[in-house]
Order: sequence, then structure tokens, then C-alpha cells
Amino acid sequence: IKVLGDKCALIPSLLGVSVNILAFHTQIESARLTQQSQGEGAADTLRTLRETARVLLCQELYGDMGKLMYKFRSNPTAVGDYFDMEILRAHSEDWLEHDINGNEIQNLMEDVEAGDLNGIKFKNTSPASSGMVLYIYTSNTANGGWNGSGYALNPGEEKTIDENDFGALQAFFNVQNQSGNAGTFETKGL
Repeated sequence: IKVLGDKCALIPSLLGVSVNILAFHTQIESARLTQQSQGEGAADTLRTLRETARVLLCQELYGDMGKLMYKFRSNPTAVGDYFDMEILRAHSEDWLEHDINGNEIQNLMEDVEAGDLNGIKFKNTSPASSGMVLYIYTSNTANGGWNGSGYALNPGEEKTIDENDFGALQAFFNVQNQSGNAGTFETKGL
């Protein structure tokens, strides 16, 4: 089955079929591994296989969407007949909760360009007793520390991002917790 899927992937007109065949192969292989599983190692293998299948499926769907966008370039709303755009965009309208450990830096976005960050909302949802101040900034690396530009949010505070407050915009959008205590924050529109 895997050989068939690999061979079909070499033929452009059968690329979509190849994804289905390889996904089926992954499903069969994971079922077999479940039968033979002996502990945590097998579970890790299953997670890896499922993640590989998920990534392949997403790549193909993204390619299909690109083809549809080209085909319906004069009528972009027709793409919605093939993809449920509300589900694809729903995440940006909901608050997403993030955990952050003490003294941790999290990268939330790479390759930041002008306009990417405007309007994103942040809430520091950590309890006041945690003393966790959340630093929101751009940096030239994914693990670069706070540089003094951007925002410092105390527990309970909420802020809507205005890129002008960051000074010179850099490529990585980071959040840092400089306290030793773990905490939480929420984002909307990210």
C-alpha cells in the first residue's frame, strides 16, 4: 500500500489519491502497532505516524485551496463552496489560553511584517498573587529577551496591540515571563 501511495505521488494528476492511500497506510500501520504495542515507545510511534499523516493531509488541502484560488481568481467567494471558511477562521475570533512557565520566553509568530500584529488582544489571566508580569515585544530571535519596547501587562490587565508601541518592528513576536512563577495568558486574533 505504501509503495502504491509513493508511486501515485510521482504522478501530478494522482497526487490527491496518493494522500488518501498514504493516510490509509498510516491507519493500517498504526492499527498493527497498537496490536503489537508494549508500552510508551509504541504510543510515541503512533503519535508520530498520526502527526505525519496530519501534516501530509494539511499540505495537500493547502495545495488544493491554492488551485481553487487560482481557478476562481475572478470570483473568490466560490472557493467557499469547497472549504468551510468559517471553521478555518474561527480561531482568530476566540480567546486562546496559553500556559507560560517561570522565566520562560515563548515565540508566538515568526517573520512578522507590518500590520501582522495590529489588533491582537492580550489578557494576563494569572492571579495577582503570582506577581507574573507579562512582557510582549518583538525580537530579532525566537528566544530573544525583552528589549524594553512593547508592553508589560500585570495580572488581570488586558491590552490591544498597536505596532507603533514596539518601535522598530523585528521578525519574532515573543512573550516573556520574568518571574519565577508559572502563569497563564490569553490571546485573541493571533
